[in-house]
Amino acid sequence: MVFKLYVSVHLVEVLRLNSGNQLKEYEDSFETKVVIYVQSCIYDGFSIKNRRSLNMDSLLLKESEIEGKAVYLMVVCDGVGSLVDGAFASSMSVKLLSDWLDEMTDTRCIGLNLQKRILEINQIILEQARRYSIQTATTLSALLIVEDRYYIAHMGDSRIYGYSDGTLKQLTYDHVLDGKLTSCIGRTEAPDIFYNEGSAKGTRFLLCSDGLYKKMDVMYLQHELEHVRKKTIKKTIERLLQYVIERGESDNISITIMMHER
Repeated sequence: MVFKLYVSVHLVEVLRLNSGNQLKEYEDSFETKVVIYVQSCIYDGFSIKNRRSLNMDSLLLKESEIEGKAVYLMVVCDGVGSLVDGAFASSMSVKLLSDWLDEMTDTRCIGLNLQKRILEINQIILEQARRYSIQTATTLSALLIVEDRYYIAHMGDSRIYGYSDGTLKQLTYDHVLDGKLTSCIGRTEAPDIFYNEGSAKGTRFLLCSDGLYKKMDVMYLQHELEHVRKKTIKKTIERLLQYVIERGESDNISITIMMHER
């Protein structure tokens, strides 16, 4: 049975536009009502700049119907803060993946197509960086759900967790060595993509940038995901944000929770 569900979604997008030799920033932070046609999923998410002057994270929460199937796309990108224009790669990746979902007409080989599109996005950002002489890169963690299957494509150190049957698991791999990213969007021609897929039935997914998990206690996170309910997703997210901020986290933080019911 398909029904309408209204949830509050907070999105932060940072767009950088080239004008001569100057890069202009446009930051649009808004809270809106989104209509979601749901069969078995519910989600919410926030992205905040926290104590930083700029939010280099970008968050995408999007749903569609393709061939009569409910399709959900959740993406977290964290612009590399050591690069002057890290926010460009972050926001551009989210926009291009959003466009990709809009253009999708069938779900065959959807996991392979997601990986292919991410590699294409990497090339686009590399070309834009060379064209405008900017230094930019971003992590990317994408969760795609089609009916009762999930597909994950990932680069960098943002994370996707899954909670089911009393167990919390990290479903992505941190591309980090000696404190440095070993794979991300916008740095090399052939980045390493971590890919994972499986059954989404009964799973509670959490996507986040490293601003959430660096000061997070994993047992507290598991407790919150164990007890989250459809009507309490927003409150759960707020508690998780408060938990790490109270422990001194100053970085940008992006988080979304997706619940897939059995």
